[in-house]
Amino acid sequence: MIHIYFFFLYGYFKDHKSRILFSLCGISLGIALFFTTQVNSWRAEESIIDAESGYSDSIYLGQFVSNQDGLLGEEVFLRELYYLVPNEINLEPLLIEDAFFDVSASSVLRFPMIGKDLTIVTSNQESIPDTKDSEVKKFILSQALYQRLFEKHTLISLSLCNKSLQIRKTETVPISQDGNFIITDIQFLQIYCGKKDKIHRVLLTNNSETDLSEFPSDQILALSEKYNWKWETREFVRDRSGKALGSLKINLTIVSLVSVLISFFMVASTFSGIYLARRKEFGILLSLGNSRTHNLFLFFSQGILLGMIGSIIGVCFGTLLLNFDFLRGSNTITDGSQMASYREIPSWIYLSAISIGIFGAAISSLFSSLRSYFIKPIALIRESDTTTGFKSLNRLFLFAASLGILFIFLGVIIGFLPSPKSLLPGLTGVALVIIGFVLIFPLSLSFTISVSIRFLERFFFFPTFRIAWEEIKLEPLQNSLTSATILLATSLVFTLTSLTESYEQTLTKWVDTDNQFDYSIINISKLTSGLPGVPISLQDQLNKNPIFKQIEPFIIKTKFPIGDNYYTLHVYPFPSNKNEVIVSSNFCYLESKCKGEKIEIQTEKHGKVFFDIISVRDHFFSERGTIMMNVENYQNFFTLIELNSLRVSFTQDVPEKQQIDILERELKSFTTDLKILDKNSLKALYLDGMREVFSILGSLKHTAILISLLALLTSLIYNIKEKSKLIATLQSIGLSQFQLFKLIFFQSLFFIFMGLSMGILNSLILSPLVIYGINRNAFGWLLDFNYSFELLFYYILASPIMALLVSVYPFLEARKKSLREALNYE
Repeated sequence: MIHIYFFFLYGYFKDHKSRILFSLCGISLGIALFFTTQVNSWRAEESIIDAESGYSDSIYLGQFVSNQDGLLGEEVFLRELYYLVPNEINLEPLLIEDAFFDVSASSVLRFPMIGKDLTIVTSNQESIPDTKDSEVKKFILSQALYQRLFEKHTLISLSLCNKSLQIRKTETVPISQDGNFIITDIQFLQIYCGKKDKIHRVLLTNNSETDLSEFPSDQILALSEKYNWKWETREFVRDRSGKALGSLKINLTIVSLVSVLISFFMVASTFSGIYLARRKEFGILLSLGNSRTHNLFLFFSQGILLGMIGSIIGVCFGTLLLNFDFLRGSNTITDGSQMASYREIPSWIYLSAISIGIFGAAISSLFSSLRSYFIKPIALIRESDTTTGFKSLNRLFLFAASLGILFIFLGVIIGFLPSPKSLLPGLTGVALVIIGFVLIFPLSLSFTISVSIRFLERFFFFPTFRIAWEEIKLEPLQNSLTSATILLATSLVFTLTSLTESYEQTLTKWVDTDNQFDYSIINISKLTSGLPGVPISLQDQLNKNPIFKQIEPFIIKTKFPIGDNYYTLHVYPFPSNKNEVIVSSNFCYLESKCKGEKIEIQTEKHGKVFFDIISVRDHFFSERGTIMMNVENYQNFFTLIELNSLRVSFTQDVPEKQQIDILERELKSFTTDLKILDKNSLKALYLDGMREVFSILGSLKHTAILISLLALLTSLIYNIKEKSKLIATLQSIGLSQFQLFKLIFFQSLFFIFMGLSMGILNSLILSPLVIYGINRNAFGWLLDFNYSFELLFYYILASPIMALLVSVYPFLEARKKSLREALNYE
């Protein structure tokens, strides 16, 4: 039996190299996308968790956080806590400051400088090498950062706490840990930054296997409440990090899974072709005494083998893609350089990618495997399977189409159900709509061919045109799977394009409405890090000049914790009383906290304070929700050192040409990092940030198109192979090379136009579902709907060109086969 399996599999793979190669390429691309996006999603989450835990390599239990906002606390809490915790728990006080290294004139690398007790760090770090240098090692660096900073330098200068810190290579030691960070002595960092006896948080780690499920005790919690510290468990930190990365994870996971789905539609088409090509072999095996069960598993083994090989190649290819930025993704929480520094990949990602590949290929081959189970030895004397062609399948296709319409109807109803923070209704709706269109496809294909031929033959008649399309009609199931890959790719492209253009249109409208100022002044060196950098003294200086009509300070905090989640805080002048805030409309929708309700905010100066929500605004900035606070209120509760930007407007009597010159003169006495942005530049800055977040979708769209074209190419090669006798017969009665090419071209043109048409119809339903279903429930925004009819025009024009290009290789394959060889086929 093993010999039968071997020769059966080897024989087909040997005789159909091109078809198998393209199928493997499709699986590999889909799995590579899934693998890469999952790794990048994991890297983003780990970078946040590691930053929260101070890159601890011990068993991280949790942390006490000062003031719940990462602000400084007194060491007196640590001293009292020391006497209450069990001996098995280590206390690690942390002071974390942002350090900056100028990579080039226009690029700044940001990373945390972490103050720790170096005696604890060195005792825990087995990876710290023994050094023979007499010089004391003051700084411990992650391996990735060490290579980046000291690859070409022996002395570097960092910007730390608004001062320049010189570090020699001989003062450092690398450790084999992911991330970009430097660890130094906490007392040194406290003195250097002028924060003596101040700490950000206290990490609790455990190096033993002791059960600490009852920790922390009520006495410890009472102590933390007394000194205004908050206890956060490891699970709480991870959950909050996951919520903060909502859009990134959704974008990466959903789109990569759709790409995998397209790949497996291609595989299903491949196996349908394999069945038709090998049905006689199954009949022979049955007549020789082989059982139906053996036939089923013989066919099924092809799917498993193809999925296994394709998955392994896909994982290897995905590993290479990890070195490129275009599939990394971006959002306001993560740091690209930090994500890139993570080199270790957890085994569960490898296993999930390979498992999906094998399982998907097996499922894709299941229907054809069942067909091989029910085959009869009579298939030996059948020349073609046309007796079970369109007419006999008409009822089945009609039933499938009716079921498909029902699925689409249910999908639309379920997809639009309001369900804040839950993606289940939206994803269920999208899945039902996609399944519905796939079920409709076979009947639509046959009907379209019949109607088109009747209509077109009134005006002109190409024999090759009719033969090509009639041959497609004879195998509607196999060819529906081929064209369905184009449907899915087209729908994916148009739906995601509609989503990104709707975002862009809404963002542009919001920026125009929200920013009525002539210019904004920002610190360009701090822009990527999100840190403030505009001096408050600049506002005082500009206020003295009467030519300025209005001057408004603006402050942003992109990681502002309230409860168990991060939000964005915007601070600017607006009329409000004490303890009053405005919230964005998506915050109101997601958190069910709207006008007239209260939210509790942990403040720096007064601890926990309840704020009244006085209004709800359409504020298109943060996917997690935005809190807006008056500047005076903010100064009452928090320390204000610098601004993120300063927005100014001139009086009407100042000519526009002189305005920039006036501002530049005002900025001369300040840092050269200050930059002036007009309205258009500010809008471009917002749009560039949005496009960076969605840039990964562009890469995935192009890959989906490539996979669908590979599926089309594979199907055309199958058609040439399977119809070789028909082609040889036509050649024997005068079919020219040009007519042969037209035969292939008309088939590919139909596949593309059919898939494109159904894909466009599918996207017209999916786009509103994604925008008003998934996106609304995930992020709370109501976007201005935009559908790209311009892109539709380009795709229609490009379809004949794509059909032409895809037809070249199958034509060359068909031309190589001699007439005698073709007539003796099988």
